[in-house]
Amino acid sequence: MHRWIALLIASLVVQNACFAQVGSPQTDLARALNDSFAKVYEKISPSVVVIEVKPDPEKADDEADAWEFFFRGPGFPVPDRPDHSPKSNQGSGVIYRADGYVVTNLHVVMAAAKDGITVILNDGRKFPAKLVGADERTDLAVLKVEAKDLPVAEWGDSDKVRVGQFAFALGAPYDLPNTFTFGLISATGRNRLLNQSNVYEDYLQTDASINPGNSGGPLSDIDGKVVGINTLINGLNRGLGFAIPSNLVRRVSDELIAKGRVIRPWLGIEILGLEENELLRQSFPELQRGVVVDRIRRGTPAFASELRPGDVILRVDGQDMSKATDVQKAVLARNVGDLVKLEIWRNGRLMPINIRTGEQPSQYLPAANPSSTPPALPPVKPANPDLLGLKVEPVSADMAASLRLAEKPFGMIVTEVAPGSAAEVAGVAVGDVITHVRGDAVSSAESLRKAIAAMDATRGLLVLIQREGLKTYAILKP
Repeated sequence: MHRWIALLIASLVVQNACFAQVGSPQTDLARALNDSFAKVYEKISPSVVVIEVKPDPEKADDEADAWEFFFRGPGFPVPDRPDHSPKSNQGSGVIYRADGYVVTNLHVVMAAAKDGITVILNDGRKFPAKLVGADERTDLAVLKVEAKDLPVAEWGDSDKVRVGQFAFALGAPYDLPNTFTFGLISATGRNRLLNQSNVYEDYLQTDASINPGNSGGPLSDIDGKVVGINTLINGLNRGLGFAIPSNLVRRVSDELIAKGRVIRPWLGIEILGLEENELLRQSFPELQRGVVVDRIRRGTPAFASELRPGDVILRVDGQDMSKATDVQKAVLARNVGDLVKLEIWRNGRLMPINIRTGEQPSQYLPAANPSSTPPALPPVKPANPDLLGLKVEPVSADMAASLRLAEKPFGMIVTEVAPGSAAEVAGVAVGDVITHVRGDAVSSAESLRKAIAAMDATRGLLVLIQREGLKTYAILKP
């Protein structure tokens, strides 16, 4: 994109060369833009640092994971690590506070040996750095060097960033410090790039060229204000990069400096926006927007509430919800212990559900403690008819205990899933317990068969499932 802009400006000058004099509007435009870009670099560069990391041999796997993380993206393979990569890895960072606090990506420093992090300032000074705190969910880390009166970056408001505005990246790609590139903000609110439930994704997307070594460095606006921290690229030379929004960076960094960790409220749900999933849009044709509850984790605030998988969250505290990140932001804006008011859509009607937030654990809770032995399933009876590829049996008390079901034994346990069937396509697995269909409790194979016979083939049939202590759902379609 930057080449296109340069060519456009050049063409304007050339087309008017026979008429243009020195100081003409065309040349003045080019010089003004040139001067603006140079001033961005001059403003931001003093606060950008190179982070040199000496890897710990015992963390070699973590280092490989960190390398993979930087390159990962939808539909693109992870490239091989370049043969010329140095023994000491390099990344970038931004001076956050004048008393020596530096912000970078966690994956830049996660494989560092003890006392193996060095921060190199723009003026060439080198300081050993200590890790103050890190946040795995946002891939952010804060370092501390013993220095004073450092040049601090000016931070912009990422909520005001608009698609189409100029964006500038500065860092040390391929061990080349002070490399400055520019492009445009090509999208905001990008998510679901990594497909990891434990990663908070709300990226700014840019076509400014960023490469290995830019990670942890700033993405700034035309005023030289940092609007994001570069963290991810979508394949080498693909022209797409992603940055963590500055407002999120500042919130996380302040907590890491104050407490060494980030305390977040949560409900304990995994969610999908209707506009982000074609199958869900077909299953809820009456809704134009909303966020579907995909899974509810055991032992979380939502698990003990009336909320169910398959519910569509339309509003949180009166605010309309369209994307999964909308719900995340709304919940994260509250404090631990606050009451969150949800308005949900279930089986054709609106319902209010209130849930009090809990503190999000440092690691996600497992769905259940692993069983030493798998649950004993009853033998499949030939007389039990096929239900879109399913064969089911009532849940006994012993099976309910073995499966660690939350409620008293009820529902039908899946004993067989036919290969290639609608049930297998929907993700139903042997050992799943189907508890509800269209909001009604499932008491027999016959009730499930009747629901399947009466379903709308376009919308499909939403069935609620308990799976190893996890509440989820599947949409069965013929």
